[in-house]
Formats: sequence, C-alpha cells, structure tokens
Amino acid sequence: MPSFARLLPAAAVAVAVAVALALRAAPVTAKCGTPFTPAQALDQASVAFVGTVTSVAHGGYTATFHVEEIWKGTNLADPATVYGGSANVVESRTWSQGTRYLVFPSVDKDGNLIDSTCSPTVEYTAALDGLRPASAHAPQGPPTSGVPGDPPIAAVFLVIVVFGTLGAVVLWRMGRVEAAP
Repeated sequence: MPSFARLLPAAAVAVAVAVALALRAAPVTAKCGTPFTPAQALDQASVAFVGTVTSVAHGGYTATFHVEEIWKGTNLADPATVYGGSANVVESRTWSQGTRYLVFPSVDKDGNLIDSTCSPTVEYTAALDGLRPASAHAPQGPPTSGVPGDPPIAAVFLVIVVFGTLGAVVLWRMGRVEAAP
C-alpha cells in the first residue's frame, strides 16, 4: 500500500492535466464539407472567371483582379474586387499579388464577390486549360447591372419596353380598324 500512496499525487496531477486539456478552447477548424474539383465546380457555379491579382488589401483578404476571361455567369467588371474574409474567420482566403487564379466566388445579396478557402478556387495552371468552356469570353464593356449570375436588369427592362411598345401599337391599330366603318 505505501507504493499506492506515492502514485496518488501523480495520478491526481495527470487527471488535472487531462481535465484542463479537455476544458480548454479547441481551435476552430474549417467546416467546408466535401471539396469540389474545379471540373465539378464549373458545372455547379453561377460565376467563374480567370484573373490575375493586381493588388491586395486588408492583410491579403481582399483582392483586385484583372479579369481575363469569364467562364461562367454574366459580364463582370474589370477590374473586379473579391473579398476573401478576415483574420478572425477560419475559412478566409488570402490572395497573392501577381498570381493568376481560376476563381469560383459566391455572390452576396449586394452583388459583392466573396470567396473562401472552402471554394474550389485554385491557382491557374496549364492543366486547367482543358476545362475552358467554349462560351468563355473577355469582359465586354461595363459590367451588367445586378448581381453576377442573375439576368441583367437592363436587358429585362429593355425586353419589357420593346414588348410593351409592340403591344400598344397592336392595340392602337386594332382600335383604329374597329372605328373605321
């Protein structure tokens, strides 16, 4: 029994250390789910583009891109700003100035492009050339209005005006024909 008495303080210390380790705050880890490959992401994405980072801000979490090609979605601004998060969010992405990427951003309710480490955004390599869709195109003039990936508001308005005018002309002509004896 005397040897048990000597082990008791060591056991108490070991239990105390184990409890302290269990109670301490666990580091936050990213919860991204199953990662998509760029090929899979291209099928699912509403916006995808190839661009080179021309400048970074906010510790590298915000990047300004020269948009070279739009692979998916409506016309984007060139340059385009992509927000990668902040230092207190584990899934935040940081960007490297001068690096070319295939970017799969999400779009928030205000039309901002948001990207995180959970997205399949990757540094562009020649291996991605085979994924380039036939519909890929350079930005064309100023960006379309509205949220990227949504129908452009200006185009919807134009369609309404054209069909409204045609409808008014048809109704006016029908009224003229009926009025003539």
